[in-house]
Amino acid sequence: MNRWISCSLMLTWLVTVAPLVWADESDAVREINELLKATKLKAAETALTAAIEQHPESDALQRLHYQFYVGYMRMRELRPAAEHLDQFLTHQLKSPQTNAPTIPRYVSILNSVYRRAGQPKQAAAVLTRVLQTLEQQPDDKRISQAITQLKAQQILGLVTEGEIEAAQKLLDQEMKARRQQLAENSESATAALQVLQLMQTQVSVHTAAGGDKLADSSAALVEFATQLAEKHANHPEALLAYINVQGQAISRLSRRDPLQAEAQLKQVQKLLGGVAGDDPEVGRVLATGKRMLASVTRRVAAAKLHLELIGKPAAPLDATAWVNGPALNDKDLEGKVVLLDFWAVWCGPCIATFPHLREWQEKYADKGLVIIGVTRYYNYEWNDQTSKARRAQSKVSAGDEQAMLAKFAEVHKLQHRFMVTPSASTFQRQFGVSGIPQAVVLDQDGTIQLIRVGSGEQNAQDIEKKIQQLLAESKAAGD
Repeated sequence: MNRWISCSLMLTWLVTVAPLVWADESDAVREINELLKATKLKAAETALTAAIEQHPESDALQRLHYQFYVGYMRMRELRPAAEHLDQFLTHQLKSPQTNAPTIPRYVSILNSVYRRAGQPKQAAAVLTRVLQTLEQQPDDKRISQAITQLKAQQILGLVTEGEIEAAQKLLDQEMKARRQQLAENSESATAALQVLQLMQTQVSVHTAAGGDKLADSSAALVEFATQLAEKHANHPEALLAYINVQGQAISRLSRRDPLQAEAQLKQVQKLLGGVAGDDPEVGRVLATGKRMLASVTRRVAAAKLHLELIGKPAAPLDATAWVNGPALNDKDLEGKVVLLDFWAVWCGPCIATFPHLREWQEKYADKGLVIIGVTRYYNYEWNDQTSKARRAQSKVSAGDEQAMLAKFAEVHKLQHRFMVTPSASTFQRQFGVSGIPQAVVLDQDGTIQLIRVGSGEQNAQDIEKKIQQLLAESKAAGD
């Protein structure tokens, strides 16, 4: 009897352990990948641990940590996702010279995941550890660029924590060192690119700090990027940096001064048109620039249309349904300041504007402001488990989608009404909506006074300023 039990236990042990013994590491990698594809993450974890014990020097097995990160992120399990990405990054740091170009990107992703997982200390520790490792390496172009990018992340991390002065101090130190480096080697595109990276960080710091320095730092960034491209027109990285800086700058400018944005766009087209694309890499960058120019051209055209709409009467309301409050008609809006907020439940930047919408509703609704969230049916339903809207696999009825919107408003504590437009409505088009969120402010006579696109803080300031101005004018007229 005992012998039978012993044999049975031995058989059980073999069945359990045998699958975790591989002839070589490629078999282990293949089996673990199959488990990951089947979303059997725990079994894959066990297999990975056993495989690494058998093949501790296997690069292929260590790279699997990234696949585990992807798998856990799909399951929204942030902590194990961060742990695997951390292990993948640790492996990358064993060959810092080779992996330097990609290390900053992985650090940025890992920092974001750790912070979302409620582990900001781990995020800061990763950045410090990686910087210490790279700073101990022999100095070369790739290491130096990676360190500059990581320093920029460190500075922006301080900004996120609200430590603006500390961020500015660290930025000043880094900028001084990199400008000195550029002065010693003025022909180096690499040195100039590192200065450019820090100038971009300076714009971010000034954006967070507010005040009157942002315009100057933004203008200086564009000027430096232009000089860089003119001097190193056949350097792919310098050219790409110029394209990115100009694309962002023109997009921002188009919201405020589309005619000036159009003039700046023509300057970029002229510079890029004079660059020879004989080098394949330069040719690829020029193709990227062409796509950017096409996108920015559309934005500038939309902004010009918005400029033409200012001072014109607003289109009549066009609703197939009202949610989160009783229906409104155009007569109800007479004598009111109206904020039309064009949005969608799937739009992250739209959701980013909600704190402002809640604040304005509370501060100004009793003083004559009416906020209307303008949206469409997108075949979304409410997920009670996640308390979020999600795209439905089958057709959602109008009533169910309205119920989803009501639940959405409740969860986000939104008090203003939503207007759902008919599928064939031209209401959005009549306000030049080509991207959301888009805010349109109407005065008491129903005239368009302001249009802003995007969720930026400056947009919010412009919108509130216009609301305050119109409400004050109405009060003065009433007095």
